Amino acid sequence: MGLLTVALFAWWATTGGGYAPGAWYPGALLLLAALAGCARPRMYRALPVPARWALAALALFTIWSFCSIAWADARGDAWDGANRTLLYLTVFALFAALSWTPGEAAVGLGAFAVATAGVGGWEILRALVGDAQPAFLDGRLAGPIGYVNASAALFLVAFWAALLVAARREIPRQGRGVLLAAAGLLLELTILAQSRGSLVAGIVTLVLAVALVADRRSLLLALSAVAVATGASLPALLSVYDRGAPGGEPDLGPVALAMALSVALLYVAGLALEPAGRWVATHGHLSRARIVTAAAVLVTAAAVGLTLAGGPLAVAGGAADSRFAAGPGSGRYDFWRVAMLEFSRHPVGGVGADNFAHDYVRERERGEEPLYPHSLLLRAVAQTGAVGGALLALFLGAVVMAVRRLPAADASRRAAAVAALVAGAAWVAHGSIDWLWEIPAVGAPAMACLGLAAGLGSRDADGMSPGFRIAAGAAAAVAACAAAVSYGLPALSAWEVERAVRGWSADPAAALRRLDRARELNPLTERPDLIAGALARRDGDRESARRAFLAAIARDDRTWNAHVEVALLDLQDGRPAEALSHLQRARELNPAETVIDAALQTAGRGEAPAPALLDRLSEFAVPGPIERRPVDCLPVLGLGASCAGEARG
Repeated sequence: MGLLTVALFAWWATTGGGYAPGAWYPGALLLLAALAGCARPRMYRALPVPARWALAALALFTIWSFCSIAWADARGDAWDGANRTLLYLTVFALFAALSWTPGEAAVGLGAFAVATAGVGGWEILRALVGDAQPAFLDGRLAGPIGYVNASAALFLVAFWAALLVAARREIPRQGRGVLLAAAGLLLELTILAQSRGSLVAGIVTLVLAVALVADRRSLLLALSAVAVATGASLPALLSVYDRGAPGGEPDLGPVALAMALSVALLYVAGLALEPAGRWVATHGHLSRARIVTAAAVLVTAAAVGLTLAGGPLAVAGGAADSRFAAGPGSGRYDFWRVAMLEFSRHPVGGVGADNFAHDYVRERERGEEPLYPHSLLLRAVAQTGAVGGALLALFLGAVVMAVRRLPAADASRRAAAVAALVAGAAWVAHGSIDWLWEIPAVGAPAMACLGLAAGLGSRDADGMSPGFRIAAGAAAAVAACAAAVSYGLPALSAWEVERAVRGWSADPAAALRRLDRARELNPLTERPDLIAGALARRDGDRESARRAFLAAIARDDRTWNAHVEVALLDLQDGRPAEALSHLQRARELNPAETVIDAALQTAGRGEAPAPALLDRLSEFAVPGPIERRPVDCLPVLGLGASCAGEARG
């Protein structure tokens, strides 16, 4: 089951991070079927006590997310957000429920790490032979996901899984070699992405690993080997950003050579890791105090070096223009400010799952128009309130407690749990300052690691009565059916939308029928109406476009661009009063938008909108994760890999 899930995670990574509904909903249904296949009424009773608390807290958080649909403005977005939380509950429950042995857990973590390293290495090979655009953006590795920070987070999660499993003494020599080589490759891929969030996550997880790992001697040996190999490759890795500046292509020849050499050397080092550990234990005279001191020095040096990446690392790499040297400037601070405003205004229940975009465009001080607040912690409190924030905190705390309660005498089980916990913590740490919750290719493996960590504890005997067991089974069956319906309807709706856009030019009438079906399948979202309106207006069918945009407004009155679209159509048809009313509403919803200013000036003069204004409005047709984009970006509801790259920066 674990290997099949790893295959799904790898597929998500290569399909835009699984962000598009057409990718993650089918995967969610597969995971739900897997959970239903292995679930038993006694499962919950047999879980370790902290794992039960974690599962209960995450289940309540999921239920609360679905409840938030009732008070959300964008109810379609809230449904998607609640379903994504349900996906993570499904993954966590699946991996916590299975009765893993330490060896099986090590195989699962190692397989995930090696598969991720293989996907990342393939991106480098593709770029090396000339197909660099999909993999690199301005000299930063955006592949395989297509979003730089998400790719970096995925590599970092897999790095800790590979390194901590490789540091275990009972791993066979060949396995150690492969895993240590994979760890080095994953760390170098993380550096190639040049994500400043990965620096923060790297420091946090390094401290956590050193604090929790019992065999620090083996950990320090493995870390030292990877650090030496990566340090030797650092000049080539950091130089890519400068050479890949806009207008140029990255020179990947030195990078590929350095990475290949480091992988080969780390494989050999992995073979020698266990004998080296024995020699140090016998001849190195490293007391526990000295090991702890060395670990503290390593953590401090890493923290200082990574924090001052604009200095030592950039100089060492010969790349003064390294992204790591760019300083802390970011639009995230404005996103976080608005998220805190949402929480202050709706402290108990929040504004609804994934309901951030409307409030941000009204309150923003920058030009972006993101869908998410770029922080899973702020997402929880802003969108599900104090109730959701407390449940998420209880979930994470219970997972940590499950690992802490593992007996030190069971070294293998505890080592596997720590490896899984640190890997999952990398996602939590990085996701606290980025929008990683919304990308299943990163979030689902991390949740699997957290589930694995929580489920490795000792399990209680089954003491359920037959009647309670039957009732629990029936309730679980009903919940599974409800979850399948909740996944299936938006999935089918999104599928119809994607097919409609692709088939519009060949058969507009058939495409409109598909969009009608999409509306019926998902009655909460305005996306099919927005897309139908944009396509109809582009073809000159103003009446159909106006009907579609009015339908979008009826479903979500806070969709500012639909108001502007209707206003411009009214101006073309000689209805200036109606146009002015819609533009004034759009101005209330989005005070900083220059397109609205231009439309108001046009309405004030009583003129028809200029073609340039209509073309500019077409760029805002579909909401995207970073900003709105044209309807021609494919997948329509995904990261938009065929766009100019705005969603990948």
